[in-house]
Amino acid sequence: AFAYIPNSGDDSVSIIKLSDNSVIGNTTVGDNPFGITAGEEYLYVTNDSAGTISIISESYNTVIETLDAGATPKGIAVTSDEAYIYTANYSENTLSIINISTRTRNALDIGQGPLGVAMSPNQDFIYVTNSEDDSLSIISSDSHELFATIRNDYYLNHLSDDDDVAFNVPYGIAV
Repeated sequence: AFAYIPNSGDDSVSIIKLSDNSVIGNTTVGDNPFGITAGEEYLYVTNDSAGTISIISESYNTVIETLDAGATPKGIAVTSDEAYIYTANYSENTLSIINISTRTRNALDIGQGPLGVAMSPNQDFIYVTNSEDDSLSIISSDSHELFATIRNDYYLNHLSDDDDVAFNVPYGIAV
């Protein structure tokens, strides 16, 4: 088993062999890698400053293709059949929906400052955390339409003037 870690400082992904905790290599990707997710055969890495996704072959640990992701892609998820990639586009306030077979990208307007992306275990929904308006967008994976937006009032109700707001926003998500 391996762990893959994006390194924004040198635009690479480190490959760590977990059985002995050794770094076995680094793969160069696009400018400022941020999010990463794994499919059956490939790794998908968002490159924040480049507005791209690097697709890495897990067998060869090399970038085999780069796709357009929209402006400032952050979090990323892929369907279990690797048919679609979803990226949270922070500065566009959108979710990019990328059909892998056709290489086409559509953008869906969601909340402000989207960061984290996750698929539901049954693959029916995509969840996106929105850091600027403290909300969660829920998107249907069948229709690719916004299903619901849930406002996270916890942050509004539990902050005082002395709180550091940077540490009280939803960044990531696990489902």
